[in-house]
Amino acid sequence: MKKKNNVPAVDIVDFMVNGSDLNSICINDPIAKVISLMGKPVEIVGDEKAGFFHYHNGLRYGYFGNEVNELAILFHETGKYSYRTSNQFNEEIIISGVMQLHEFIYMLKSKEIKWECIKGRSISGLTLQINNKTYVLFDLYNGYLDRISISRM
Repeated sequence: MKKKNNVPAVDIVDFMVNGSDLNSICINDPIAKVISLMGKPVEIVGDEKAGFFHYHNGLRYGYFGNEVNELAILFHETGKYSYRTSNQFNEEIIISGVMQLHEFIYMLKSKEIKWECIKGRSISGLTLQINNKTYVLFDLYNGYLDRISISRM
């Protein structure tokens, strides 16, 4: 797997579709596994009981107690992180913080990925659910991709 900033490369489509792991880290894994595989986080938000480990390329691992409870790729900083893929028409698609909803849906449809819009509690965001596992959030104020995540409910 190709590395950038000492962070393993991510197959973003596999993460969205399968919703099982992010760089071989799964929900309910011990947080020691995150440190072992990913190294020292760029930033830790929270305390020893609950929080998030932030890594380069927008990768975030949430924890509660000693277990991972969220896997996410954040795109808050528009354009800072990008992931390349292609669709069945061999068109290059760049998934980033400046990707808009219609572009994302086009990518899903062209790859024949099952998705649905789900009712959320926020009036400032729109949530898509991929294969009943992965959540993709868009910021409705700017229209851009905000995050792709899997979490323990």
